[in-house]
This record gives sequence, C-alpha cells and structure tokens, in this order.
Amino acid sequence: SLSFGIMIAIAGSLLAVYYLRDEASMPIIPKSLGWFAILAAIIGSTEELVFRGWMQSQFSGRWAWAGILFAAFAHAAYKSALFLSPEIMYDLNTLGLFRMTFLAGIFLGGLRYYTGSVWPALLAHGIFDLLVYADSPIRWWVF
Repeated sequence: SLSFGIMIAIAGSLLAVYYLRDEASMPIIPKSLGWFAILAAIIGSTEELVFRGWMQSQFSGRWAWAGILFAAFAHAAYKSALFLSPEIMYDLNTLGLFRMTFLAGIFLGGLRYYTGSVWPALLAHGIFDLLVYADSPIRWWVF
C-alpha cells in the first residue's frame, strides 16, 4: 500500500541521513535549516520526478525491473558525472558515490513499482537532502 511505502521510504531516508552525517562527523540532528537545504530538497524531489516518475514509467509489465535498473543507473551516472569536472574541488570517491546512488535508486525504484506511486521516492529524496544539507557547509546538491 502507499502509506506503508511512504513509511518505508521515510525510515530508509532517515537511516541514510544518520549514516552520512555520522560518516561526515556532523551532528546527527541538524542544528539549523538554511536556504540551501530547502533548495537541495526541491532539486532532489525534482530528480525523483524525472528518474523514478518519468524514466522508470517508460518500462512496464515484465520489463518493469529493467525500468528500475535503468532509472537507477541513469540517476547514478548523472550524479557521478557532476564530479568529473576539473573545477570541482571536493575530494570524493566518485565510484563510491555511483554505487550508493545506484543502490538507493534500486530501493526507491522498488518502492515506486510496488506502491504504484512516485510519492515514496519523492519524499525520501527530499527529506534526505533537507536533513543532509540542513547545517552543512557543503553547497553542492549531489546527494
């Protein structure tokens, strides 16, 4: 059901936020919420409309699994490509970013498939970006 999918999406998002903030030695609970966090959440939600909403929906029936994988791969490739520019000054494991984004895409794509709605993916990505960037000095919306 949709409500169960939304609960799973929010729980998964909060676990991912906890992991990322802990790995980055940031306080687990953000102390503030800046304008960039809101912008990042809007961008992340828009990405879900494109990748899980439109792209994944181009595959149906017995090819639904291919849509999940294709949308997850395309989203991970897009995210990773943002860091290939020589102007980007972040020390980031691009392959690790690709892997984590791809796995998250499969998770979100599975939720999209099983609930029949893009809302779980949209909420999960928006909440994730909002809480990751809440008080982060990073001003790059890749996660």
